Amino acid sequence: MKHSLSFLILIVSIILILPITAAAHPGAKDELGGHFRRADCTYILHEPTALAKSATSIAALITLIKENNTNARCVNQLSEAHLDLEGYTPSSSDSAPEKSEPSSLPPSKKDPSSLVMGKKYSATLQKCVDGDTATFLIHGEKYRTRFLYIDTPESTIRHEKFGKEASDFTCTFLKKGAITIQPDGGKLFDHYGRLLAWVWVGDQLHQEAITKAGLVKKFYDYGTYQYESIVKDAMVYAKQKHVGMYATQAQASTSDEVTHDTSPPTSHRTQETKKDEATVKQSAATPHQQAKREEVKPISTALYLFMILFVLLLFLTPAIFRKWAIPPLLLHRLVSRRFLWNVLLFIVYLMLSVITIPLLVVEWIRFVILLRKRKHVNNYNPYL
Repeated sequence: MKHSLSFLILIVSIILILPITAAAHPGAKDELGGHFRRADCTYILHEPTALAKSATSIAALITLIKENNTNARCVNQLSEAHLDLEGYTPSSSDSAPEKSEPSSLPPSKKDPSSLVMGKKYSATLQKCVDGDTATFLIHGEKYRTRFLYIDTPESTIRHEKFGKEASDFTCTFLKKGAITIQPDGGKLFDHYGRLLAWVWVGDQLHQEAITKAGLVKKFYDYGTYQYESIVKDAMVYAKQKHVGMYATQAQASTSDEVTHDTSPPTSHRTQETKKDEATVKQSAATPHQQAKREEVKPISTALYLFMILFVLLLFLTPAIFRKWAIPPLLLHRLVSRRFLWNVLLFIVYLMLSVITIPLLVVEWIRFVILLRKRKHVNNYNPYL
């Protein structure tokens, strides 16, 4: 009973260890606040540090990455196509804002009561950035604003299809009348210092208008927003009418467009960008490459199971050999009488399976040879 319980605990330990050994480590962040993704050497900038923000252009940022990251393999092939900045845009205003312009620091750091969640504020367009980002003046303060709930194609760092159309639509729309900004969603600013808000021009909601035009590819859903249903209805309209990016696509359910996630709104582009990049790469790959890529996961899982079974057999082999009165060469020295030691040894042997598996194979080959010799002697022994 005691041995059965110990064996059960060992199996549970294996199940807990397997996901850890199979998972790919994302990599430690460098001095810029990012790291390379091992799968395709894409550089992901999670949290830009002061050093990263000192870069005034993409080229300058790439130079800083090459100077401060130790991954020589990925650094040598780094280009703009291998950057994932998660919404961050290098600009000269990040490192040295002009004194003549209003301050770009979030007012929450100066006066926490300057903006109130849910309240509407008159605003003036300062700069149009892309389809879902712009800079506004509110009470004399400059606010770089991320439009709530919608995600339009990129037109700054990456030039995605319909990105320019979305940017042009927003810039034109914001010049049609008086602008009103309304914070919503429980959080005023993201960690880039961008205001999170609904944007009105006159009595028209920008998020609804650009979605109806078929220039919104996804929604991000991190909570409850006041005008969610209006924008969802606009998406249904765009797909039914086949306008914008949906001109050649069949109608789809809006529920498939909502990304449910618990991370902060600041990083909502990360998962969506990775999916888009993966789709492009998969479509560009040859049939042979696609078939090879599809085989990776099953082979990897089978390999891990194979290694685990071999290491388990290593622990059982001394007992099996003793039943046949054939002492093992070395394996009996690799197994402890204490259960906890065996658990630790199992982890070590799994990590060193390149060594332990060949050793086990040698032991079993020797066992089979000696067993066959014994049977041969017994068959010709006149006294048996």
